[in-house]
Amino acid sequence: MEYTADYFYQGNQNLADGMFLCVTCSESIPFIDYDQARAEAENTFMGTYRLDQQLRACDLWVQSQLPTGFLDPPTQDIPTLIITGDLDPTDRPRTGEFLTQYLPDSLHYNVPNAGHEVGTIWEECIFYVEAQFFSQGSVSGLDFSCADNNQRPPWISWQDFTGLRIKTVSKAIKSLVSQHR
Repeated sequence: MEYTADYFYQGNQNLADGMFLCVTCSESIPFIDYDQARAEAENTFMGTYRLDQQLRACDLWVQSQLPTGFLDPPTQDIPTLIITGDLDPTDRPRTGEFLTQYLPDSLHYNVPNAGHEVGTIWEECIFYVEAQFFSQGSVSGLDFSCADNNQRPPWISWQDFTGLRIKTVSKAIKSLVSQHR
């Protein structure tokens, strides 16, 4: 269990720019319809700035060759926990629902008022459910009721967010470790 708690803490650190570029330059950029993206960005306050910056960065970054079938839906029959946030602009809840069609032993939970990093504000709750999933190796009986009534958090500064995150993660890890001693 201490390994699991350590995994959660290490796995939820801020995403490094290099990691972001490794993933997006190989797994996203090659599939963008540039003409459509530019047309949709036209007359917006940022225009094509974000797309242009990403393309320039990827021109300088190493890109992996993706295996054949990379975009095909997964079909493994293994326990799979899918957690989305209903405010996530990247991994929309519909993606989680789509995946459950192909993963027969899966559970999708959509956290209300949560964004891309679902556990950011509700870490203790989400970490506990994830730890339960890893510990039992099954999606059966997972209890997300602690996240059902999430309210959108008030605006907080980056410094407040970082402090809140460290305190919440530490509390969750201590709780998990003490329960499994």
